[in-house]
Amino acid sequence: MSWDGKTRGNLLGQQIFVFALKRLGLRVAYFILLFVAAYFFLFVSKSRKSVFYFFHSRLGYSALSAYWATYINFYKFGQNLIDKFAILSGEKSKYSTTHNGGEYLDEMTKNGTGGVLMSGHIGNFEVGGQLLERLGGKINVIMQDEDHEKIKKYMNSKSKQKSFNIIPIKNDLSHVISIKNALAENEFICVHGDRYMEGAETVELDFLGKKAKFPKGPFVIATRFGAPVTFAFVVKTDMRSYRFSATKPKLYNRKLEECMQDYVAKLEEVVKANPHQWFNHYEFWA
Repeated sequence: MSWDGKTRGNLLGQQIFVFALKRLGLRVAYFILLFVAAYFFLFVSKSRKSVFYFFHSRLGYSALSAYWATYINFYKFGQNLIDKFAILSGEKSKYSTTHNGGEYLDEMTKNGTGGVLMSGHIGNFEVGGQLLERLGGKINVIMQDEDHEKIKKYMNSKSKQKSFNIIPIKNDLSHVISIKNALAENEFICVHGDRYMEGAETVELDFLGKKAKFPKGPFVIATRFGAPVTFAFVVKTDMRSYRFSATKPKLYNRKLEECMQDYVAKLEEVVKANPHQWFNHYEFWA
């Protein structure tokens, strides 16, 4: 089972959480989430089995600990989603972020180079895009166009001014032109390198002790346009706190294999440190 390109959830669920946030507050929304996460844990078997395998077979958790960690993973995923809604709805000032390597992005912005931020489905980089607007540079987040358009439109109607732009991946490859133009304007491109769709070109690399498939496309983007590349991640550290980390920028200049190897090594480090926040809910080691 490969990823189908869609984020699980529906519009009604999004509306319920937004209502809870606005009328009842973050703590109540988190409380409601306890039951929502339990529902997904009990009834969404494919995701549960995939996450359980990650904890049990790849990280070596006991069966009981792996099941509990799977539930926590679902709950953390919901927390990140709720936080994203809160920040997009104008509560950004209530959140804080610490930085490890933020000076690298400051330097890229000051030098007018922009660059590629290679991230992954760990933590919440969309929240990071909001919290990092202090950089002054525009951040473009590349995501699958298959993600529910109704949900996007609903959130756009509830959002304040955003500090990032979404570049949807299109079958006609028009997104490549958008990416090229953004880099030419010295903007930032954020792309995730740890998820692929059926039919996409992949490369097998060692990850957490076993071969796993990684998509080739994001790394082609990272190495083709001559822009500096940094591996950047944003993880939740407290109720209203996040931590941003980034590696020293590097020019790969079509060195695709080197870029992929460096990324996977960094991703493994970050995933081991924050296993409950890696949200790849499908059979990653197919």
